[in-house]
Amino acid sequence: MGARGSLPASEAAFLSVGGDGFEIETFKPAEDGRGYVLRLLETSGRAHTVQIGSRLFEVERVWETNAVEDDRREIPIGKDGAGIALPASGIVTLRMSLRLRAP
Repeated sequence: MGARGSLPASEAAFLSVGGDGFEIETFKPAEDGRGYVLRLLETSGRAHTVQIGSRLFEVERVWETNAVEDDRREIPIGKDGAGIALPASGIVTLRMSLRLRAP
């Protein structure tokens, strides 16, 4: 996808990823059909955290996975979404379970 930095958090935004120094490499349905996979690349050369959330979808659960989408650990979700730690110059792959918010 190649998005850099913060994505707009408009009411129609599917997903918001807040922070700087990263690129979205992939957003796709998971290979096994269990949610969606988001792959982030840290581009600033320093470790930091980005915030993932959505106004259209409730982010129910988030797991850090390996490159073949095997779950490694669940990431806690707060009221504003999930804080994702990006290692310096690293790649983080996530599996997300999303549910459409009630109108």
